[in-house]
Amino acid sequence: MRIVASAPAKVILFGEHYVVYGATGLVAAIEPYNEIEMESTKSDAAGAGLEYRSTIEENDIDVEFGEKDRTFAHPYAVLYHKLAKHLAPLQKMRVRAQVKFAWPLKGVGNSASLGAALGAGLRKIGGQKTAAHSVFFGDAQTADEVAHGGGRPSGIDAAAASYGGVLEFSKDFKNLARPKIRPIKIAPMPAVEFVLVNTYSVDRARGSTAELISAFAKANGISKKPAEMSKKEREKVFGAYAPLQVFAREALEKGEWGMLGHLMDENHKMVSQMGVSSPGIEKAVAICKSFGALGAKLSGAGGPGGVVIALVEKERIPAVLEALEAGGFETYQFRPAGMGAHVNDGEEKLEKKRKKLHKKERKKLYKSRRIKLHKNRRIKLRKNRRK
Repeated sequence: MRIVASAPAKVILFGEHYVVYGATGLVAAIEPYNEIEMESTKSDAAGAGLEYRSTIEENDIDVEFGEKDRTFAHPYAVLYHKLAKHLAPLQKMRVRAQVKFAWPLKGVGNSASLGAALGAGLRKIGGQKTAAHSVFFGDAQTADEVAHGGGRPSGIDAAAASYGGVLEFSKDFKNLARPKIRPIKIAPMPAVEFVLVNTYSVDRARGSTAELISAFAKANGISKKPAEMSKKEREKVFGAYAPLQVFAREALEKGEWGMLGHLMDENHKMVSQMGVSSPGIEKAVAICKSFGALGAKLSGAGGPGGVVIALVEKERIPAVLEALEAGGFETYQFRPAGMGAHVNDGEEKLEKKRKKLHKKERKKLYKSRRIKLHKNRRIKLRKNRRK
């Protein structure tokens, strides 16, 4: 079986770090989709496993079914073991997974996105015909937890990868496996666009998400894990941010882009004061604002090599992009992704479609030949009768 499994990356529009403590965040799934090409062949139990090949060689891994000691620290090995345990066909399959595209920057939720895509593909190969968004969310979160050093990420990355669209997200501390996820419909954007900025080329380093979460906690005087805190303690952490998110959602829904840009600036000030920014991020934000961006902020965990998003009027985009590139930054423009994790049946589906079409055309041709043959016979019969 050959398939292509896909899932979107993400940008956090509002609420990074605060969502860890139960605040409501706004996140957008984005295209182009991360894609994994997968091929499965039948095998005996001894040969069953996963060959995972990434765009980054150090992330490659070969996993044998039943083997755990060497692979427990790899996010996609853990996900494979979890699914193979419950999907019997995977226990007699050798699966080759090749990442065909992954966003080349930090802060866009690649670990969760590729986890959602791989989970969707393994479930298809394992004979599971349908799966809900919440199932893919579990797969993405499993991979993301391992990728973040065994901690528990908020789930906002996994939500975007699994559900797609623009979402309102908040953790439910009574049931961490089932966060509150609500799609929101944003207004058309004919006159403005979001720009994504990669700061790695300036910072020349990549911050650790786990370390940045710890830095945020330290800056807020937090010594407990979020789940160990009372509701009142958690609300104290995000009290100043909470009304900003409400106004931001309304601005997105109504198309009040000037207001949205102002709120982005305010959100950035809040998190940058908590020690999760970097010189590269601050430089990128300053350039965006200097050349007319309506708003600019860090997105995701932040830190060295993190990403910045800016809201820019279309007529100002060339000037903003040129200034950023002159400053040494890589820039990307993106579209919101309407779909979450999904599977296309790749070449196998195309081949079946070709065969079906060929069969249909053959029937059509055969039918036309029969009609022509019968018509010729009728003409001959009439001629014979006249004689």
